[in-house]
Amino acid sequence: MKRLILFFCCILYITHAAALRQPKEIKSQVDSLLQSYERLYPGLGKFRAKEIAINPTEKRITVYCSDPLSYIPYRPTLVSKLYAQLDSLAHPGQSDYKVLVYAGTKEISSLIPNMKTNN
Repeated sequence: MKRLILFFCCILYITHAAALRQPKEIKSQVDSLLQSYERLYPGLGKFRAKEIAINPTEKRITVYCSDPLSYIPYRPTLVSKLYAQLDSLAHPGQSDYKVLVYAGTKEISSLIPNMKTNN
């Protein structure tokens, strides 16, 4: 009986450790993607993902990025392209999750100037 309990504890530990590792794997992929944008917009600073939070109850992946990412001149096409690229990175394990990206303290779709939106 003790072996069975020990076995289940080991299984729980392994699955928990795998779940903790996943944001780090996504973070390295997101950093690679952001570096490609860094080359497109030189002189703005380093674009890095500071933190990636996965919320399984709300089915949301939130990517918190460095402040220089908020200096990009955002347009609706650029935001949708960035979200599509991030969706493709996050979807291997979470196909039904929504991705949100924050540059500094603002969500990147809120950084589109009003005159460029369809509203």
